[in-house]
Amino acid sequence: MWSGNWVKLVIVGLICSLASMTAHAAMPSPSPKPAILRSNIVSPEDFARLDRALYAVNQKEWQVAQRIAAGATAPLIEQIILHKTLISPYSTPTFETLKHFLTHYPGWPQEDILTRKAEAQLTEETPLSVRRDWFSTNPPITAEARLLAAITATQANEGTTLPAIIRDTWRKGGFSHKTE
Repeated sequence: MWSGNWVKLVIVGLICSLASMTAHAAMPSPSPKPAILRSNIVSPEDFARLDRALYAVNQKEWQVAQRIAAGATAPLIEQIILHKTLISPYSTPTFETLKHFLTHYPGWPQEDILTRKAEAQLTEETPLSVRRDWFSTNPPITAEARLLAAITATQANEGTTLPAIIRDTWRKGGFSHKTE
């Protein structure tokens, strides 16, 4: 009795296997993957240079990263490395460097970090003309910078803008204990 059932099971299994193979044979084979797109803007050498420069940035070797990026033929490489350097919490760029980047490369990611770093560089000792120029195009985002903007407006006799600055500073608050 088992021998007959066993033979039937084997035959059914073979038929299913053959049917499966026939069905797969009728299906078209997948087409090969398209070639990886190459950039006509950044060469493979520049990609390698970018990789080395990013490694230097991650190691906090800012000058090394800048030197590596400077050899790239694509200007974007230098801009990327400068941006990564400027936004690093461990870098201490000058106010002028931050201002230059924000002015010449608007819309880059993490502008708020760059603005906060620039604001942190401004003090009452910063020339009035520099502060006026900055605050005329960059509304302050930190409490300390809002306070400095109010002081700057007072020193520059800008009575018309002062009430708005003071109101904004009062409403947004956020002062450190020392500043308060």
